[in-house]
Amino acid sequence: MALATGAALAGFVFYNKKEPERYADQVLAALAGDHALRKAPEVETDRYADIERELGTRLQLGMNEAAYELEPNFALMGLSYATVMGEPAAALKVIDRATEFPGTLYVTGLTEELKVLCPSQARKDGVSLTLWTDGQRFFALATQGH
Repeated sequence: MALATGAALAGFVFYNKKEPERYADQVLAALAGDHALRKAPEVETDRYADIERELGTRLQLGMNEAAYELEPNFALMGLSYATVMGEPAAALKVIDRATEFPGTLYVTGLTEELKVLCPSQARKDGVSLTLWTDGQRFFALATQGH
């Protein structure tokens, strides 16, 4: 099932290079859908340094300062793994300190297709999404309840 889903997503990525609005909608829908699943963290930790080490080991991808800037507003709960339009991604599980709503910070390598979506903010299926880049990384923060 996962392989079939991944193949379908890869097809959409190729097809939608010529249709950026449709591609953007698919990215937002995929992020909102994954966030709504509220998967339990595979790695439970409240320390960003632990996440940085794990990302370097499994994904050869660091967070850079961009993710650390969230720390004052979001408490870290742990890490899961996901894909963002076929690209392997980290899914940091966070809690908004002000509202106590759950959030997910996605971090993956930056592709040309993802780059054109940033920076932006959107709402999809009840999920607020903030997209940005930093260096060669794509970030997406998904939150509910705002």
